[in-house]
Amino acid sequence: MFWDTPNPANRQTVVKKSRIPISSAKQYRRSPSPTKVVRRTPKSINDLREQVVARKFYYLWQKKVFGTILKSMRQYYNQHLMQKHFNIWKNEWWETRKEWRLMIRAEYHYNLHLLASTFHTWKQYITVELIDTGKYLKAKRFGKDIYIFIMKTNSYFLV
Repeated sequence: MFWDTPNPANRQTVVKKSRIPISSAKQYRRSPSPTKVVRRTPKSINDLREQVVARKFYYLWQKKVFGTILKSMRQYYNQHLMQKHFNIWKNEWWETRKEWRLMIRAEYHYNLHLLASTFHTWKQYITVELIDTGKYLKAKRFGKDIYIFIMKTNSYFLV
């Protein structure tokens, strides 16, 4: 079988170096990081099958040794976590910046509308007052004319 005879020409093992700087402090024992397998292009169908099976068992081994969360699962989780918090930040930004501008614009428009409607109402009031004053003056003049007429006619009747 193909798994009995490993072919070293198709696989190379590279040991990862630690990113943690070495210091004079007491060194704690860490679990070993998984080895990274550099894959080459398969030359035959058996090589392809061997790579597929090796990859399958590599992931199973990685899951057993390093916990239940695989790197792809962690990346997926982190991506969705970032997306969720970005949307929260975007909504907060919208409320504090854009919505504030829109509220200022709406208040300005509303105040302008109030001033215009107040001015229009005041103009109507002045017009009505002028008409009423004109009617009053006309009535007063008419009353004066009537009074003068009556006074003239009474003087004729007295003679």
